Amino acid sequence: HWVTARADAIEAKGKGILSTFWVDPSTKKEAASISSGSNESDHANFLLPHQMSATDVATQTRHINWMVDLVARYLKDIIAKRGTSTSTWKKLEEKIGAIPGGEGQETLLDEVAEVICLPQFDAKRARKSESLSAVKIDDAVMEQLHAYISIIASMYHANPFHNFEHAGHVVMAVDKFLQRIVAPDLDIEQLKNGRSEEIASSLHEYTHGITSDPITVFAIVFSALIHDADHRGVSNTQLAKEDEEMASFFKNKSIAEQNSFTVAWDLLMSDQFVNLRRCLF
Repeated sequence: HWVTARADAIEAKGKGILSTFWVDPSTKKEAASISSGSNESDHANFLLPHQMSATDVATQTRHINWMVDLVARYLKDIIAKRGTSTSTWKKLEEKIGAIPGGEGQETLLDEVAEVICLPQFDAKRARKSESLSAVKIDDAVMEQLHAYISIIASMYHANPFHNFEHAGHVVMAVDKFLQRIVAPDLDIEQLKNGRSEEIASSLHEYTHGITSDPITVFAIVFSALIHDADHRGVSNTQLAKEDEEMASFFKNKSIAEQNSFTVAWDLLMSDQFVNLRRCLF
């Protein structure tokens, strides 16, 4: 049987108490549900390569490679402007601490800023920026970037919607929106005859400063990539019932969202991605 009744009923707004079911077309009942209090090894709806069809593996590999190329483009922009960075950039990694959360601690939501202050335009720094075409990312960094995105892909469950393919759709949409923001239709004569800092100044004003802050732009793309990692395929209300420990850790606020960021950030901060972090920060 590929339909298994869930142990707990759920309450849906406007619908009352409902009985729901897990759908498991593979007929493997052990992959049909995630019980409350289970640990990460029990999350059987993670799909590892050896559990996927050849077609699915090829598709996911293609998605991963596409994301690596896209993220690398934004990483190049950070490198290109590195000579224009302030000392804050260089000290950024030193300020990165453990993920907050848990009893007696603040949560990630306590660190949310309503307004992000973007840098003022600096013509001198703009002149020192490298062309993206001249930027070369070290092979070791590219290997770690590929490994990181591959692991993130494996963190996405085989959910009907909140899966890695969905993450790809969001990354693509974010990339398209950013391209529309940071690439206005400048006057052709300005592009031909204008100095690089004049063009950079026009872009800065047009985008309210976002083109002068590649770390912020990268963070937007990074957020799209990891935003549903380890999503269990249920609402936060239901997740709080199924995983009380996680709900308590994140103080019952945006549980799935905080968890996605935490698992992705902890991975980035691990020893195996030192070169990637140094390239970023």
